[in-house]
Amino acid sequence: MGGLPLRFTIQVKDRVHLAHLIRNLRRVSGVNRVERERP
Repeated sequence: MGGLPLRFTIQVKDRVHLAHLIRNLRRVSGVNRVERERP
């Protein structure tokens, strides 16, 4: 069962918040890649 590539953008106020968010995302089953887009 292949998953669809869901892409979404999250705006955070600072890097600390971003790091916390990514750590939580990695705990969620099904999230296998978190990328950061550079402007």
